[in-house]
Amino acid sequence: MRAHLLLEEVVGEKLPVQLKLEKRIPVGGGLGGGSADAAAMLLAVRDLFMLDLTNEDLAGLAMRLGSDVAYCLGTGAAVVEGLGDQIERMPPAGGDLVLVLPGFGCPTGQVYRAYDDAPVALRAEAVREMAGTGVVESGRLFNDLCPAAERVVPALAEIREEVGAVAEAPVHMTGSGSTLFVWCEGGAEHALLLRDALHGELDDCAVVATRLACR
Repeated sequence: MRAHLLLEEVVGEKLPVQLKLEKRIPVGGGLGGGSADAAAMLLAVRDLFMLDLTNEDLAGLAMRLGSDVAYCLGTGAAVVEGLGDQIERMPPAGGDLVLVLPGFGCPTGQVYRAYDDAPVALRAEAVREMAGTGVVESGRLFNDLCPAAERVVPALAEIREEVGAVAEAPVHMTGSGSTLFVWCEGGAEHALLLRDALHGELDDCAVVATRLACR
């Protein structure tokens, strides 16, 4: 992994490890799986070899691996600004949701370029206000990358419409796509019922009922 090689470069010596990585988060799904893997590697190798590197040192290295990696070094919710280097931890939020994972990913670079072609006004204060409560209100959630992702991959818009018709609730997108989710304010039972309903309606999509939790 690049994170392992980067640590070897920084300390100037080999750091031999044997790694087995089981990928369960799809590539290109907008769920931060690769970033979380990189952050875990930085922390694990640092601790295994008792390297003289602080969390702040690791955060600096993380920025060389990706804009989401520094966030993944910590826990819980956060407001992230700048290039991913300005991180303000917020109260953790919990709750139940259903993930819909299409059988395709969204190319991150193309989605961001599509956004740059038709940017929207930043809503930083709205983000900070929601994050500060530790409570998720589905009707207030938004993702400014969603229209751009749907222009790049029109099939995503079709799936989002199908999910919305079944859920009768707002359907949101994670990251730069392609994963969609429905926040289930009725709790775990609501999530399981919706999962089962979507299973019968969606082709070539994985549907998962899960719970938002902070490690």
